[in-house]
Amino acid sequence: MNFCILLLLCVPLAVRTLSIPPSTKLPNLAIPGGGIYYYHLAGQLKHLRETYPIFEPAPSSPPRYTLHGASAGALAATLWSYDVSIEDATTEAIRLSDEIDLWNRKLGLYGIWGPIIRSWLDTLLPPSSTFIPPTNLNLLLTPATYKHLTDSSLSRYKVSSFGTKEELIDANMASVHLPLFLDNSLTSEFRSKRYIDGSFMSSSQDYGSPETTTFLDYEGDEKLKQTRGGFVKLISRDGVWDLIELGYQYAKLKSSRGSFRTFESL
Repeated sequence: MNFCILLLLCVPLAVRTLSIPPSTKLPNLAIPGGGIYYYHLAGQLKHLRETYPIFEPAPSSPPRYTLHGASAGALAATLWSYDVSIEDATTEAIRLSDEIDLWNRKLGLYGIWGPIIRSWLDTLLPPSSTFIPPTNLNLLLTPATYKHLTDSSLSRYKVSSFGTKEELIDANMASVHLPLFLDNSLTSEFRSKRYIDGSFMSSSQDYGSPETTTFLDYEGDEKLKQTRGGFVKLISRDGVWDLIELGYQYAKLKSSRGSFRTFESL
């Protein structure tokens, strides 16, 4: 039985490369959007956490690295910040699918994707009563202004402080917002301003200094290229877990090639 991938959206656009001066000495992990390939990116994150001590959760210690995420990458970065396992996240996605019989809807995810993502995040993140804001998380949003939607040289809006759990979820909802598709709205509101998908027309400079930043990607995975289809589509339950495993193995391959060496001695 097929089910609609619930949570991972993003207009799949390549990240433009720009040269900028360094902004931080901490190593930085950047997670761009990837639509359905969120699961591939999440599989890579699983490998990183298992392999590099720098990524071991240490809530009471100062951050040893920074995180930048946009669109689906914002979701991945947020859940990573709270050590939510990809297994738990995927199981909850499947539960929500079952709950609303999503695959039998004539319009599929149209108009309901946003509320589903919000519910998903609310369930997976710590309760409001014990919420501790992340100190190294940066989420990208695209201001819904004529200038930002037409001028690719303008930076995305970066959110790095979150007063409450609800504000963190609102920032994620703005970062993943696909106009109309998510909830029939053109834009998403965050702190009284309007935004859309944070990966839209984003550039490498939006994700941090190139001298300290390591990007996760899925485009270089030759095995994934053999299975790629649309970014928002129906796939089988097994297909979701397969994407996670592909991402995990791809990260292992990249590790063997030294792609993550910046994190090895930290």
